[in-house]
Amino acid sequence: VGHMVKQMDRWQAERDHFEDVFYDRLRGYLTMWYEEIAAEWDDAMEMVQQFLGLPVQKMTCPYVKQRRLPMSEVVEDWKSVVDGLRGTEYQVYLED
Repeated sequence: VGHMVKQMDRWQAERDHFEDVFYDRLRGYLTMWYEEIAAEWDDAMEMVQQFLGLPVQKMTCPYVKQRRLPMSEVVEDWKSVVDGLRGTEYQVYLED
């Protein structure tokens, strides 16, 4: 699990670097998380279109969430994942 936390740290560092490099050069950026998009598709797509300066129109998505089981039933060593992420900034990803 330690390698997983290190990888998540690298992803966070890459995200932080992107923000540092591009924030002042672009007209900003829009951060959206998968969970937000999946939960409120219409609101998320409206926000994206407004951010891009596009006329707002209804959009559809041909994709559907495939995983129906909780992560605790899908991940074989879920207890070690929970133990490894508990108390870290990545603990929020344990919520299903």
